[in-house]
Amino acid sequence: MNLNVKLFTDGADKNGMLEMYANPLISGYTTNPTLMKVVGVSDYESFAKDILSHIITATNNILKKLPTLGKDLDQFSLETVQMFYDDVSEAGYTL
Repeated sequence: MNLNVKLFTDGADKNGMLEMYANPLISGYTTNPTLMKVVGVSDYESFAKDILSHIITATNNILKKLPTLGKDLDQFSLETVQMFYDDVSEAGYTL
């Protein structure tokens, strides 16, 4: 039997995020402003830029599609950070 299950993890601790990113069993990683606040992150923009310099947030199939969307990885990454910023703002936090 093949369940074809993907594992995702959630958190805001940088060391934990990097450890899980290196684990081939983990398919993805998420975080949010509430989790970051719990672990003491106060500069959300710096945290996002730092963690995104270590973790690629796009799957291989998305990376392959970027040229067909007229985007490169830098542009896609900037848009991802902008969406993160917007989510933080909508949650009532400031960067």
